[in-house]
Amino acid sequence: MFVREWADKNTYNSFNNWKGLLYSAQYKEIASMRVPVPVQARIDPTLRCPLACKWCNSARYRQQRHELGKDHVIKVLDFLKYWGVKAVVWAGGGEPTYHPQFLELLQKNAEVGLDAAILSNGVIHNPEVAAEIGRLCRWIGVSVDAGSADTYTSTKGCATFDFVIENMKTMVKHSNKCNVGYKFLISPLNQHELVEACVIAKDIGVTDFIARPMDTQHPRRIPPLPLPRRHASLSRSPVPYPGV
Repeated sequence: MFVREWADKNTYNSFNNWKGLLYSAQYKEIASMRVPVPVQARIDPTLRCPLACKWCNSARYRQQRHELGKDHVIKVLDFLKYWGVKAVVWAGGGEPTYHPQFLELLQKNAEVGLDAAILSNGVIHNPEVAAEIGRLCRWIGVSVDAGSADTYTSTKGCATFDFVIENMKTMVKHSNKCNVGYKFLISPLNQHELVEACVIAKDIGVTDFIARPMDTQHPRRIPPLPLPRRHASLSRSPVPYPGV
């Protein structure tokens, strides 16, 4: 579905280029050389993750399996509310819902009056957590990155495609005001399934479909993903930044 940037029933939406004006107070603080209270904070509660995505940008340190203690995170949430922060995004090098007390932390997030959002892979083994996400979160972006179980398994190292789709259906079913997003990181390994992914997303009933290309030739990617021969000419030389 095409989302109009300006519409009577859709004035404030994620794709509106003028949404930054909602934070004019913060801009005024910055212009006055003062550091404003952040609009949102990000909490990465754990490095645990059940997947092995070929493009994972945190694989270098995720094996450490470190995570934040529940009591510490609760103190952080209380402080963020006191400080004036409006929202928390739960994310991380790992899967945030794999924190053993994530359900309690999400409920505490709601209890203190902060909006919540999640960046997730959707491999959520507790159906109560999936349902609570729909009820308590403002949005969740689920990195599916495929339009079939075969491509999903070959790129993520785990056969949980159908399981993730069912979890997203649960989130949509229990949604209060939660925008459920189907995320698709475009690579040479999955680009042929964009249309199929859109069809699945529409069938689930998600709010958003988010697709963006990955940098397959980044110098820190070891080894770099090969470009298909017909796209080899797309490789580009670095453009010097004039401010350096």
